[in-house]
Amino acid sequence: MEDKRNKAIYIKLTQREIDLIDEKMKHASIRNRSGFIRKMAIDGLIIQLDMPELSEISKLLKITSNNANQIAKRANEIGSIYGEDVAEIMSKLEDIRLKFGDLLQSLSKLQGQL
Repeated sequence: MEDKRNKAIYIKLTQREIDLIDEKMKHASIRNRSGFIRKMAIDGLIIQLDMPELSEISKLLKITSNNANQIAKRANEIGSIYGEDVAEIMSKLEDIRLKFGDLLQSLSKLQGQL
């Protein structure tokens, strides 16, 4: 059974402090001020990652997966595949590997800043 939130802590803030809290909430894409303050008070940290690299890697994975499925279908239909198709998939997988490596390096730099 979940505990009900029936206890309160009251604090006084200046308008500037409220504005700063609202700015941080907006940056973290959080709308609930009470939830935001509670999360910060308990955990002390909110990380909102907006990494376009993840979208690019996801896109490349989808394309490569579709290509692999087409090659598998062709191989089942005619009993062989074209070297060009395999080379294309290998190239895309290498792109994914490189982008993923760059992403991991970016994340490790973030971890060092925390």
